[in-house]
Amino acid sequence: MDSDLTPDAVVRLLAEPVRLRVFAALTLGVQAPGSRTPAALAELTGDSPRAVNAALTRLRAGGLVEPDGPAFAARTDVFRDLARRAAPEATGAGTDAVLRPFVRGDRLIGFPAAWTKKRLVLEYLAGRSFPWGEEVGEAAVNERLAAWCEGAPIDHVSVRRYLVDAGILTREAGVYRRAEPAPV
Repeated sequence: MDSDLTPDAVVRLLAEPVRLRVFAALTLGVQAPGSRTPAALAELTGDSPRAVNAALTRLRAGGLVEPDGPAFAARTDVFRDLARRAAPEATGAGTDAVLRPFVRGDRLIGFPAAWTKKRLVLEYLAGRSFPWGEEVGEAAVNERLAAWCEGAPIDHVSVRRYLVDAGILTREAGVYRRAEPAPV
């Protein structure tokens, strides 16, 4: 993705109504390449060919469209990439802000009710307690989680259940393993 393409830059590009209509026509659109030419886009959007060409020029310079033969294609991957970059896990700063009220050092001091925060806390605990590829028995899992839960408002058995239910740990024949992360 273009490194200088930020959420603000995307908003500015799409804030102009003609550019927004052209981009929408490309993304909603039509599969046939002939329907993504400047002339076809002008017909679809109701804008003049000159306005559509100007919009395509700006959208292309901004990284939201790319040429596709004589036609154009929307770069919808830009939004996925921006979302990944903005995710708290990607920055670390967001994760720290979520963890701060619930984790101090190697101890849980609280446990979130909201699932998204709960999942971040669980992933943090798993990352600190269970190295990738290591297989451990239930007694070892209980011991590691009990250390986190000492004095916490939640017990290690509940945390273990949450880890398994969330798919962060897998359990097979009494052996636990940290699950591989799902591709994003």
